Amino acid sequence: MTYRDQTVLFFNDPIDYITATFPRTVDPEFPRSSYPMSLPGTYSQVDTETLYPWKHEWPCHLVFFSALLRRQGVQEIWEEKGYVKVWAGGSEWEGEGERKGSVQVWSWQDR
Repeated sequence: MTYRDQTVLFFNDPIDYITATFPRTVDPEFPRSSYPMSLPGTYSQVDTETLYPWKHEWPCHLVFFSALLRRQGVQEIWEEKGYVKVWAGGSEWEGEGERKGSVQVWSWQDR
């Protein structure tokens, strides 16, 4: 069995990761996530079809590289949840791996 961290699992299939580990709606109180990471020194047994048992809450802001928006469905999920772009900066940096493009900041807007 191979350990795969959250970054690898997220970028392997962002839509699947989001729908499996985040609630359907944004709580405007922005509570702390109940299980945002693995406990130090442990790992969860996982097969190729199962994600680790992480449980996240939606934050008030999302910060990411713009390359993420090129992944099918990601921008639609952000907008569906009520997030809007409030800042973008930097050039379209070529970076490494998934860290490409400009930095984006999206904020949750109460509807």
